[in-house]
Amino acid sequence: DRIKRAKEFKINNIDLRVFFYRRSNMRGIKEKKENTVSYDIFERAVNVPSYHELSIAEIHRVVDIVINFLHK
Repeated sequence: DRIKRAKEFKINNIDLRVFFYRRSNMRGIKEKKENTVSYDIFERAVNVPSYHELSIAEIHRVVDIVINFLHK
């Protein structure tokens, strides 16, 4: 799940950000459980580091952690 994934990246000192915030998470917006796609994306999608100065070694480290997490 998203929390386990975030912990795994934090342990490895990698900045992980939420990719998508549901509108229903915003104050004043009514929650709609029938919006299953947005709930699914919110739980699964993340942004990993992708800035232009990322070295090949750093890219490989991030990829290795993603692959290891997916195989657990």
